[in-house]
Order: sequence, then C-alpha cells, then structure tokens
Amino acid sequence: MKRYISWILVILLTFTFGVVTTLLLFSHNSLIPSCSNETSNENIFESLPVLNYCELRNNPDKYDGKIVRLNTDILSGNHGEYIYDVNCPADEKIKDYYAATAAFMYIDRREQKKVTDIRIARSAKPWTDPVNVVTVGKFRKNEFTRNDSGMDRNAEFHFMVISLEIVSDKNKK
Repeated sequence: MKRYISWILVILLTFTFGVVTTLLLFSHNSLIPSCSNETSNENIFESLPVLNYCELRNNPDKYDGKIVRLNTDILSGNHGEYIYDVNCPADEKIKDYYAATAAFMYIDRREQKKVTDIRIARSAKPWTDPVNVVTVGKFRKNEFTRNDSGMDRNAEFHFMVISLEIVSDKNKK
C-alpha cells in the first residue's frame, strides 16, 4: 500500500512541476519577445534582413509562422489596418482585394498608439494615407472566413506586430 501512495505522490509532484513551469514560461512571454523592452528587442532582431511585403506575399510558405523584419506601408480602411503593396507584380491567382493584403495586427496595443499618433499629426491629410513602418512581427497565412468584412478575418495573411522600429509619415511636409 505504501508503494502505491509513493507512486501517486511522485506523479502528482511531477505533474505540479510541469504545470508551474509552463505557467512561468507563458507569464514571461518567452515564446514571443515582449514589446515593453524595446532596446533588447532591437538587439534580438537587428540580425534579421529587412524584407518588403512582396517577398512575403510571393513566398508565403517560406515565411509562414516565422518572425520577420519588414519595411512596408500600412494603410487604414473601414475594416482595419492592412499591408498592401501596389508595386508588387500582379498575380493571376489574386482575384480580389483581400487576397492581396495582410491584416496588420498588434500583440501589444501600445504599439498601435504610435501609428495613431502619426495619423493625428497629419490631421489635414486623409486618414487612409499610408504610414511607412519598419517593423518586426510574425507572418502567417490566414484561414479566412469571408463571412464579414473584417480585415483580421478575411485577409489572406496576418502580420502580428511584435515591435515597431520606425514609424514615418511619408506625406509629411
């Protein structure tokens, strides 16, 4: 009987240790670097090459699920922020607007404030004007729903922002 109790205690302790370790990993955001310490993030990501959106869109399998560094324009529409590059060569597979875009999304809402500040600064310009960014984030293919008009649900790709290195108003005089 003592032998069974000993095994049960060992199993419970092992299980508890696993749960505590997992919770600690998630609470410290070890899987995705935190946006709160921007100087350490710059050091982590400075070795990544700076890509343009055409590279991601034309090679989605190569970059799917990977953290990439991107220099692109983000645009704002009625249904969310998105990445679209008019300079990308047309692709016969791309039949509609959503298939050519990546929804621009945020892990940390404080990052969105940087982009909002740029838009407020150019209050005389249309809110749909592009904002140029150099950003690090996770690129992935999206399983779009097409059942509503939200960019996050209908864009072919998602770009989840981890950090914004540069935010500039291309149209500022």
